[in-house]
Amino acid sequence: MILYTPPAPATSVPVIDLGALWSSVARDRDAIANEIHRACRTIGFFYVVGHRVDRSLTERAFAIARSFFDLPMASKMAVDMRKSPTTAGYEPLAAQVLDSQDQNAPAAPPDLKESFYCGLELAVDDPWHAKRLRGYGHNQ
Repeated sequence: MILYTPPAPATSVPVIDLGALWSSVARDRDAIANEIHRACRTIGFFYVVGHRVDRSLTERAFAIARSFFDLPMASKMAVDMRKSPTTAGYEPLAAQVLDSQDQNAPAAPPDLKESFYCGLELAVDDPWHAKRLRGYGHNQ
């Protein structure tokens, strides 16, 4: 059982090596899963190495993201996630506020990030599209 760890300021970014998954001396998948779980539950993110994703693909993805987030606000708001039935699209800076599990804690400040949410594009007649769930059916 993994007990809850209260949030604390990060002192480093966890680095998780997936390369061991495909080597002849493969690490235990459960150990890697526990590293991911711990990183998500404590700091909220991690850095992945050894993932086998082609470097040119990741460079293109970062370039595309950079070009989108460099657009004027009006252009980004044209694809505001609130215009999508599946909440796919742009979320502006400080639009998200995570709540505290402590009823006595002061209100949390807004997140200082912009986001663009997208999911699996599905045909209009697909049953999952009709459910209007985040990540299924409609992207802007």
